[in-house]
Amino acid sequence: MNNRKKAARPCRVTATPKTSWVSPAPASRQRREACALAVVSHTQGGGLRWPGAMMAVTRDGTAAGYVSNGCVDADVIGHALAAIETGKADYLVYGAGSPFMDIRLPCGGQMDVLVAPLTDPDAVARTHDALTARTETSLTITRDGKFTAGPVPADRTTSWDGDTLSLHLTPKLALRVAGRGEEAIALARLAAAGDLPPPSSRPTTIPSPAPGPRASRQSASPRRNPCPA
Repeated sequence: MNNRKKAARPCRVTATPKTSWVSPAPASRQRREACALAVVSHTQGGGLRWPGAMMAVTRDGTAAGYVSNGCVDADVIGHALAAIETGKADYLVYGAGSPFMDIRLPCGGQMDVLVAPLTDPDAVARTHDALTARTETSLTITRDGKFTAGPVPADRTTSWDGDTLSLHLTPKLALRVAGRGEEAIALARLAAAGDLPPPSSRPTTIPSPAPGPRASRQSASPRRNPCPA
């Protein structure tokens, strides 16, 4: 007997590691578009993401961020779409102890995901603004899907307090590249591949010196004979 919940409709994985979860949430607020957040709330054993990893999903199935690999993310997107339709939060368990027998995690791990429709876009927008200003912040989500932009947790961790999940959020690591040359350019490319913000300075190659006039093989003045007769 298959105990899996049915999603509102099939969907494709459109999230990429280079897309931040905060991107669609404030934008969807401006467009008055429905949105849901999926948050990794607990992990045990092997896993791709730590607690606090998030993915945002809009009504058309567009997703930003990721919580695991393709199979898990596709299923989470389906549940996020269902949460948008019903207006109710959902709590999902993958891996050990999960009712989803066809979705497995490596090494017998377990991952819990809280999926909640975005009921307070302003709370997420304030969190987004703080991260954009490179300030650590926090976001709390209750099991029934209530969002609050709150103060930074005293222990600076992502954890449950009763029925409330408190997320400690920090800005992405920033890279400052100083200098010029191929080494700086290679470092900037590595930063871009690692989804780091653009370097504060753009390294450039050292221009090759312009070729000067070739020295004449004959001197303008006759060479002096060091051994006069």
